[in-house]
Amino acid sequence: MSHANRTMAVAACCLILASVTRRAHADEPLKQRFLAEAPARWAELDRASKHVEGTYTKSIVHSPESKPPSFARCTFAINDANVKVASEFAEKPGEKAKMVRVESNNQKYIFQINRPPISPDYAISFLEPGDSRGDPVHLEKIAGIIEEHKDNIFCPWYLLGRPLSAWLNDPGLKITSVDLAEVEGQKVARVKFDYASAKDLKDKLSNSHVDLDIEGHWTIRGYLARRPWGTMEAKLTYGNPVDGIPAVKSKEEILEGGGAKVIRTLKMENFFQKEVPASAFTLSAYNLPEPNFNAGYNSFFYWYLSAAVILGVITILLMRKRPSHGAAPSM
Repeated sequence: MSHANRTMAVAACCLILASVTRRAHADEPLKQRFLAEAPARWAELDRASKHVEGTYTKSIVHSPESKPPSFARCTFAINDANVKVASEFAEKPGEKAKMVRVESNNQKYIFQINRPPISPDYAISFLEPGDSRGDPVHLEKIAGIIEEHKDNIFCPWYLLGRPLSAWLNDPGLKITSVDLAEVEGQKVARVKFDYASAKDLKDKLSNSHVDLDIEGHWTIRGYLARRPWGTMEAKLTYGNPVDGIPAVKSKEEILEGGGAKVIRTLKMENFFQKEVPASAFTLSAYNLPEPNFNAGYNSFFYWYLSAAVILGVITILLMRKRPSHGAAPSM
């Protein structure tokens, strides 16, 4: 190679190295801004959403159709640490609900109740004191369901069932880069990351990213999560803010893995700030007796009581439908 060619090759390598170096440093100011600003903005959103009410719908479609589609209309109320969600379940929008289910917690206990749409009376599925006396299986089940609802309600700053702030504070999270990206004509901060859970290998994430609105409280615009079993990809659309809180209009999440696909669609019908009384999170709000855990609590009593209520409702309905003696049944 001639001296001139060597000189040109060296110059080209220097330019490439300089370009890579500039690009590597270009994301540093954005990463520093993200780490400095985002946690405070998420904390603002948490404070502003401690007293809210609203309604959202969620639908799930499987491909191939290994399971039937499902649809639910969920009415929620949140008062600080108290969360209540009433869900009406059907196969698709517009159909009559097949079941109504309520999950709630308060300072004393957590519960799940349900009723068929043909009955005004609720039956207790789970009822546990919120302390160490409660059945840990039931406590974990209801806590998981409530967290799932919060993941839907607060999806602008919740990722895969956890607040973004909790992810940022998790030692298992490794941020690999923060770069400026463009999604549907909007500039976003693309945070690329890996995650290794100390508790469960199936929670591992690799080569994943979340797109955040830099000027909008660093809220989520979309994400791509790569799990050991497959991928989860989501896109969020927003409407006008509600009392300073970014208001999501819809979220579509696609799960793919093992040759199957699941599409989850969430639509927020309304979301507003409101002081919800503590009484709304109790059994009394549903004409059910308040538990007395200090007088010898027995969860089986409530289970049997619920079973008796359900059997009573079924018996009454069967008696109503049963034709009178000697009369021909209606066709």
